[in-house]
Amino acid sequence: DMGLFFLFKIMRKDFFYFVNMRGFVRLLISIVERFVIKVMVDFTMLIHLRGSCEMGGFWFLVTLLLSMTGSFASAYLYSNHYEDDDKLDTESLQAVLGSLSAIWVLSALSLVLVMDRKYLSTFYNFD
Repeated sequence: DMGLFFLFKIMRKDFFYFVNMRGFVRLLISIVERFVIKVMVDFTMLIHLRGSCEMGGFWFLVTLLLSMTGSFASAYLYSNHYEDDDKLDTESLQAVLGSLSAIWVLSALSLVLVMDRKYLSTFYNFD
């Protein structure tokens, strides 16, 4: 996933971070910054980082979809393949995951309802 993100940024000629450095220092700062931003979005879905200078709308949407499907896939694998005495109840796990997903969807819909429509494309465009 990280490699695809780096490749995406390189192909768009947007890999180097906007610091006024040259050579190896510029490359090192860009790698660290892109890595940190990607990890932050992967684990927190900070909506502020969807801008074109950071993740970009398209990659933000891809990360969102991968996170959502990954959560459900992990719950499925845990429920069907983890065998131990302290295993969580499958119904409880599904209820928590479903509740958290519903809260996220409601939050996203609320944002879309109150936002200025001209910014809606920043969630899915290639800029």
